[in-house]
Amino acid sequence: MSSNLQQCVLLSLFVLLGACATIQPRPIPPDEVVNMAKTGMSSEVIIQKLIDSETVYQLSAGDVVNLHNEGVPTPVLDYMQHTYVEAVRREEAQRAFFYSQPPPFYWHGGYPYPWWY
Repeated sequence: MSSNLQQCVLLSLFVLLGACATIQPRPIPPDEVVNMAKTGMSSEVIIQKLIDSETVYQLSAGDVVNLHNEGVPTPVLDYMQHTYVEAVRREEAQRAFFYSQPPPFYWHGGYPYPWWY
């Protein structure tokens, strides 16, 4: 292979790999969870699909009751509720980290100066 062809192939691979890194998993709506449960898919398989999709569910009590009445297993409902709790915890941890950092200023002569001065 010529040097230019090798470079072109490598560049193409880097572009393709970069595009793959930006693909986000598709969220799974609750209706699809009901369909998976009705087809007889086990709780473990459904939960793994939900984990892979990274979907966060904010379910009301009525939503949980409706999903249960539609045949969604209890472990799946527990996991679905757990996704929202974990999302809130992550957000709070990020907020706490942000506010625990010192401001980007330093004091000199009684006046604050930005760190870039």
